[in-house]
Amino acid sequence: METSEIFLNGAYALLLASTFTRSLRRLRFALIAASICFIFFGVLVENWTMVAWNTLIGSLHTYRWYQFTAARRSIRLDDEASAVRSRLFPSLDAFDFNALWAMGETISMESTDPLTVANTPNHHIYLILEGEVTVERDDSPLMSMGPDHLVGEFSFANDEPAKATVTPNPTVRVRTWDHSRLAALDEVSPGAAKTFNQFITTELVKKLNASK
Repeated sequence: METSEIFLNGAYALLLASTFTRSLRRLRFALIAASICFIFFGVLVENWTMVAWNTLIGSLHTYRWYQFTAARRSIRLDDEASAVRSRLFPSLDAFDFNALWAMGETISMESTDPLTVANTPNHHIYLILEGEVTVERDDSPLMSMGPDHLVGEFSFANDEPAKATVTPNPTVRVRTWDHSRLAALDEVSPGAAKTFNQFITTELVKKLNASK
């Protein structure tokens, strides 16, 4: 295989690979690399029109990649959000974590306002930031939970009514997300969605083990 054919096949391979990535950063990188391969191919076969077009295309993709990278680096989290990311989601950078955090809101709740009620549809998932909650089933206390624990993740994961009643004891601050908004996280930031789903799975396993 001639050198020019290697570059040509490499370019098409990169274009094919780009259709399978869900990361905008990797997509831009693949398209830039494909343009470079096309440029080398054009030079070797003396196709200057191909060189010119791919120089332009590659330059535009490089500029958009720079814009994307600059936008990611410009994200600044507040102290509370930064602390939560460091404790629970250290694998996420500020940009991806903010995609998750910005979909929710921080609220305070009192004992008269349960987070979930057993056998009742629940459309929110909660992350405890401050305070403590009591988990009850059939009017019997099961456990207490404090900061960094989730409430309502069973309903989110299985689309079923809540299995237990969870009540602030006596007050609690939480970050809450509506299920419908979280469902869109995968489109906004696949990395954040994957990490958050892993966190949900870990919490479910811990609670199942604790209930045995």
